[in-house]
Amino acid sequence: MGIASIFFEYMSWHYGPGVHEFLQAWKNISAFVYQFFSVDMLLKTFFQPFKRMQEDYTRGFDPSGYAETFIVNAMMRVVGMVIRAVFIAGAACMQIVIGMVGFVFFIAFVGLPFAVPFCVIGGLLLLLL
Repeated sequence: MGIASIFFEYMSWHYGPGVHEFLQAWKNISAFVYQFFSVDMLLKTFFQPFKRMQEDYTRGFDPSGYAETFIVNAMMRVVGMVIRAVFIAGAACMQIVIGMVGFVFFIAFVGLPFAVPFCVIGGLLLLLL
């Protein structure tokens, strides 16, 4: 088998199934981060109290007790919303980082086979000069 046939086989893999596999791996990493932060669950339970902490309303007519319970329950919901919003923002930041790093790696993956001959020629020129 000649060097030319190995080169052409590698190039056909690199720019055919290789690109597809790279994009599939990038998609899998993005899906992992989405599942790791449980974004679906955070969005479904966004308005729920933090750790299901809430006060029960007392029986009978007690306006101050109702107000106190309402305020505590509202605060627990706000705390839950803030914590969930922080985790959703963290997931969004990680997705942005994965997108940017993946794009840089994709450009490198596509361009590096063309850089190898230039690097070899440049190295030979540096040795000879």
